Amino acid sequence: IAVVNFESRWGDVQSNLNRILGYVESAAKRGADLIVFPEMALQGYEGDTPHEGDEQMHRRLAETVPGPSSEAVAEVTKKYGCYVIYGMSQKIGDKVYNGSAIVGPEGIIGSYQKIHLPWAESRWAERGNGPFMFDTPWGKIGVAICYDLYAFPEITRYYRYMGCRLCINPTAVDNYVTAKNVEDAVEYLSANNCIYIASADGIGEYTYRPGGLIGGSHVIGPSRDVPKI
Repeated sequence: IAVVNFESRWGDVQSNLNRILGYVESAAKRGADLIVFPEMALQGYEGDTPHEGDEQMHRRLAETVPGPSSEAVAEVTKKYGCYVIYGMSQKIGDKVYNGSAIVGPEGIIGSYQKIHLPWAESRWAERGNGPFMFDTPWGKIGVAICYDLYAFPEITRYYRYMGCRLCINPTAVDNYVTAKNVEDAVEYLSANNCIYIASADGIGEYTYRPGGLIGGSHVIGPSRDVPKI
């Protein structure tokens, strides 16, 4: 598993996609079977405070799954036989979600939409309405985005009950909390449910307000051996 501390260029989908593809190829060549990118890696996480409604960046640049970016990622996952999960602003019908695309060796698998929306996310995104699991040669894997995992333990319990050994967590943790806060939460959820959790967080400064994303991506399991980045 590779988890990427990824710095998105705010609103620059093509640049972010090109760098995602490069990281996937690099990680796959080094032996990674599954590569995880942060929440909103494709468009950038921070809210578009100068605009309202459909003029907000995340709504203007939202993509479908399948769509241009997920199809480009699928070409690389097919070539290297790996799985990729990356965060994006996702359009489904006339609604926009904080989503994650899941792509594998056979192509596009599906997507997950964030259920719990903190702070400014609810200005542009709809709430998702259910969990998402996918099958791999190593068993079932579940997906939860950031706040869904940290503050609502039911989804981790659900995935473990359904037979998942691993939960993927694309996240965007900023300096309102610390890396230690996040690590403590994930270690508790992992130990309490006997499940592995792979989190990928963004890095970089915000555009419209002070602060930024703190990184600290990690893979944590129900043991005392906790690799950190």
